[in-house]
Amino acid sequence: MNTLGLHPVYKPRDPARRYKGIVIVIALHILIGWGIVSGTAKNALMILKKPLEAVVIQEVIIPPPPPPPPKQIKPPEAPKVEAPPPPLCHHRMCRHRQPARRLPSSR
Repeated sequence: MNTLGLHPVYKPRDPARRYKGIVIVIALHILIGWGIVSGTAKNALMILKKPLEAVVIQEVIIPPPPPPPPKQIKPPEAPKVEAPPPPLCHHRMCRHRQPARRLPSSR
């Protein structure tokens, strides 16, 4: 059951009001079309349009900035390293830091 038509607050609008809007829109379209076809719109635009003036603009050339000064790179200072002491060896066969032995002379 459709209750939209039976709702007590629902009152349909006057259809004559809708027809008036449609007639006004159609008349406005006919008027604009007639103006375009007859050339009145073109004449109206000629009155509004000002003469164009062309101006040549020269491009401004900005010189490039000077190159940045070269970075002065300091060579890293070598750390002063002392040689480690020689290893201590207690073996008889080891010859670390032992004085050279003299061989007995055969004379």
